[in-house]
Amino acid sequence: MGRDWNYSTAICQTGKPIQGFAILSYARALRLSGNPAQAIQVLQSQISRQPHELATQLRVELALAYLSNQDPTRAMAALDPLRGRPDAILPLARGLNEIGRQTNTPALLSEAAQLYRQALTRTPNPAIALVREVADVLSGQPSEREYVLQLYRQLVSLEPNDKGLQLKRLALENQLGYLAKSDLRQALRSLLQPLPTDPGQLQAIAQGLVRISPDPELLSVYQTLLQTPGINEPFLNFRVAQILTERNDLAGARNALAVYTSTPQSRSDLAPQLLAAEIERREGNLEAAARRYEAVIALNPSDRDVGLGALRGLAGIRLAQGRPNDALQLYDQLVSRNPQDLPLQLGRASIAYQSKRISVQEAEVILNTWLRSRPASDTPPELFSLVGALPPDAQREPVYISLMDADPTYIPVQLRYVQVLARRDRALAQDQVNQIVARRRALGAPQDVNTDLLQGQLAQAINNYDLANDSYLAVLARQPDNADALVGLGDIRFQQRRLDAAEGFYNRALAFRPNDVSIRRSLIEVNVVQDYPMTAIQKLEQLQLQQYAQGSNDPDLARRQQKIEEDLLQRRGFQPPWERF
Repeated sequence: MGRDWNYSTAICQTGKPIQGFAILSYARALRLSGNPAQAIQVLQSQISRQPHELATQLRVELALAYLSNQDPTRAMAALDPLRGRPDAILPLARGLNEIGRQTNTPALLSEAAQLYRQALTRTPNPAIALVREVADVLSGQPSEREYVLQLYRQLVSLEPNDKGLQLKRLALENQLGYLAKSDLRQALRSLLQPLPTDPGQLQAIAQGLVRISPDPELLSVYQTLLQTPGINEPFLNFRVAQILTERNDLAGARNALAVYTSTPQSRSDLAPQLLAAEIERREGNLEAAARRYEAVIALNPSDRDVGLGALRGLAGIRLAQGRPNDALQLYDQLVSRNPQDLPLQLGRASIAYQSKRISVQEAEVILNTWLRSRPASDTPPELFSLVGALPPDAQREPVYISLMDADPTYIPVQLRYVQVLARRDRALAQDQVNQIVARRRALGAPQDVNTDLLQGQLAQAINNYDLANDSYLAVLARQPDNADALVGLGDIRFQQRRLDAAEGFYNRALAFRPNDVSIRRSLIEVNVVQDYPMTAIQKLEQLQLQQYAQGSNDPDLARRQQKIEEDLLQRRGFQPPWERF
């Protein structure tokens, strides 16, 4: 600005004195434009000269200027004269909340929350604007959400046409378990289509949407808000990136994520690293995704959800890499740190079951314990993982339906559901397959290979091999190295007893996934049916030795080897030694 702020009055660039609340605006503009040191000079020279109310506001702005100048100690000191003053409760709350938010200090956030509550209780007939401010600020603190929900419900009753308020109420009702995800999606579509035209309403809607897990069917709403002048919610770009990732539009997801990470709001946010790792996983770059998760874990993030998300993600990568011991060790870490966290126990059970560490009965005991103790609306990711991993069971049909309502995009649960339906009514199962695929294509991914892959997997699950075959071939026509499609075709050829063709598809898949135990076991079963028992036994021995070297042991492999050896001995006229007693 080129001026010396040691003058007795503030002088703007035009040379005219800045007086009254214009001083506050000018200092704030300096701070936000990257000149906090100059803002500090302005404020220090003016606080003692201003009326009481303005001096209070200037002191809060001084604290924020110190904070922007990387001096949190002086920022707190600037607020100290406001403590204990009944007339300064609200300004002090605002200052403490901002410092606590930027420095991630829970104690300051908690103190600010108590002051906000005092400000409301001590104000007769508080203005709607004040109630809205308190609700918006405290909604970011999990311990305050029940209280905040009461405030939003009160505000909606006073302003029934305010869609932004309705959206924030719906978001909290869902977070607190009062509103199922399927009901939330239906309410959002009714509320947001069409969007209002009032700029204030649009900004409030944008603020509300960033707090809700994104609905793929509302992608156009997010995009419209981002393109609307005056809307400033950069995190909407992150929500768009999440939707595009789910649609497997990975290039679009990377672009949307890059837009978000280029904003100041993302500088202290580690969530983009988790999404970037997921994009890399879907691209098949498992080790790059693992390194990204490890980098987040090494930072020891103060945000518990981010830390848990990185550990969970890394465990999933290790399982996909055929390293179940490493995956289990990660979950053991999580459970030891959070022994009362039941979802983590579900996650550990899922990995232990998939890696043959526990039986299906043991896994079902853990699942049933959860289902008896938790409401149906509580659907953590680990619940999806365990339910999708376990074999299909007609008694779990209500659970499948509940989880599909909560997340209609999770394929393993959809597979289990159509398998159960097929046992009862194959035509009904095929109709369900058609609905699932049509829903995905309606989301804007008609030519997405993952849609064809999904159709193949669902069709195969109900023994519609013709449709499954055509779907897998459509995938390979665009992605010849798609291991899932190759395995699917291998399974179909095996069922058709076209063993040479099955072996060819399995070998092609194994070239892309050399550590995939399930593919190697499929090849062993091909050898058995081809009547090459010695080859099958040799491969089983090699697989067991490899697992021993990695510190794991799958008892099914030993049992299968024993059965093949037993059959071979009986065919040769020998009684197996273990049957002689």
